[in-house]
Amino acid sequence: MPPALAHQPAHRHSPRVARALLLGACALGLSGLAVTATSSPAAASKSGLASASAPLSLDLEQLAPHTIPVPVAAAPRASRSRVAAAKPAVASKKLQRADVWVLPSGASIVSPFGMRWGRPHKGVDFGAHYGAPIYAIGDGVVVGTGYQGGESGYGQITIISHGNGYYSAYAHQSSYLVQVGQHVSAGELIGRVGATGHVTGPHLHFEIRTEEHGGQINPVPWLRAHGVDV
Repeated sequence: MPPALAHQPAHRHSPRVARALLLGACALGLSGLAVTATSSPAAASKSGLASASAPLSLDLEQLAPHTIPVPVAAAPRASRSRVAAAKPAVASKKLQRADVWVLPSGASIVSPFGMRWGRPHKGVDFGAHYGAPIYAIGDGVVVGTGYQGGESGYGQITIISHGNGYYSAYAHQSSYLVQVGQHVSAGELIGRVGATGHVTGPHLHFEIRTEEHGGQINPVPWLRAHGVDV
């Protein structure tokens, strides 16, 4: 009898048993592959979607209470091109001079309008001294200068049209400083006081007319109506 093998493992199988186990394992593997192969691609796809949907829905439920930040594109910067400032509207017509009227002399009135010595006195006399300044009472155009003697006795006289249907006349001048056609302004120096014509002494005879050579009216209420303190 052969001696006993003291260290031989108790679980060692015979070659026949090992071959049988190997064939069984191969058979089980082939059967698993067959089952997998018989499954349709659609089924496999559904299976894959089903398995993937569970964790995805879980993630969405966890994110639901929170706000998901959405990137916002920065607004384009405004152009720095300069815009010309609007110019103030310009009036189509120039501002016109206000209606200004003044006294023809700084002296006082010494003879009023009306009857005098049995004859009509058609103006007022300012008792200014010889050579005193004479002023245009308002804006206008000189329409007459010269000497008027005879019955009128005006001597050196200047006549101004004021463009409103009225004329002003300045008589007995020693000299006149304007000429026909010249534009004058209110308060402008137009002559000097004298004693030419029918006079007893130097003074300014002043008239307001509705015609160039007639239509005399009382100058005092006319000047007052035009804002002149007289």
